[in-house]
Amino acid sequence: MYRIDNGSAAASLPASTAAGTAGYFTDGDPLTSIAPTILPAEWLNSIMLENLNVLAAASITPVKNQFDQLALAIAKLITDGTAILHGQCQLSIISSNIKLIPYNGNKLLIGGVAHAIPSAGIMLSSGGASANTLYYVYAFMYGATMTLEISGSGYVTDSSTGVLVKNSDSTRTLVGIVQTDGSANWMLSRSWFNDVKTSEYLYFSANRSTTSGSFTELNSEIRVNFLAWESDRCIITLNGASLIDAGVGDSGYGGMGIGIDGSNPDDNACVTVGVSDNGALASDDWQPTSITLHASNLTEGLHYATVMAKATISSGSPSIVVKGSATSGERTTLTVSCGV
Repeated sequence: MYRIDNGSAAASLPASTAAGTAGYFTDGDPLTSIAPTILPAEWLNSIMLENLNVLAAASITPVKNQFDQLALAIAKLITDGTAILHGQCQLSIISSNIKLIPYNGNKLLIGGVAHAIPSAGIMLSSGGASANTLYYVYAFMYGATMTLEISGSGYVTDSSTGVLVKNSDSTRTLVGIVQTDGSANWMLSRSWFNDVKTSEYLYFSANRSTTSGSFTELNSEIRVNFLAWESDRCIITLNGASLIDAGVGDSGYGGMGIGIDGSNPDDNACVTVGVSDNGALASDDWQPTSITLHASNLTEGLHYATVMAKATISSGSPSIVVKGSATSGERTTLTVSCGV
């Protein structure tokens, strides 16, 4: 494959003619006075340039006397993924930065063009970010350099490519979300591509109790923060022990469950606690307690899961108590898992 280079070749591409009626080639028929189709230079130039552009996309230099270059170029584009692959990357927090790295390839569509993600990845510090803020993370091309930016602006689907891009700016491709903490440092992140299941947990370091007649958070030390995509199904589990601590003349029972963002627990994520201790907790008073919540249809962004409890008192002032400890294996733990 090569560009025409004989003495009759034009030095520059001739201007295109106006579009005519689409048709087909014919050899003509002298018996019926049908003339054969003329092959204009314009058509031949288009075929030549179409083929040469395929070679250029595959970084193959055209040469004479080689007649498989177009086939090699197509095979290379497929192998490299330039022609069909997108989203071969993963976003995460590395040290104090967010970082986009290649993953099972290195291609990402930006502005409708497949670009290679640098082998060392792309990093972005939290400098300039605000505290306690959710940001969308986008990749874009700054000249020839792939770059990350954070924005409060959400994403839409680019109708021409099907790629999720920044709202009103199709040159920015969505790669993830990130949340800052109270000191404006990166706290949590989720990758849009090749998302890995996140699993966070916390526990009660000491027994926690309440006599509240309405659901209340037992203690914020077990509050687990997590980021959710709109399409996520999150599994939240509580494992530990609980009881009702009742003194002489006290009677009642308790309710306990998993609450999202401090809300009352759903019916499918709560238990009734009715085992009483008469004011002197002992190891044989604790009752195993396990709750699982499958949470979906959450709004996209930051949430937290926590333990909510209430005491239903018949007489006196019994309290609902949940087991805590400084020793692993002897305490109540709350775990949140989101993603694939």
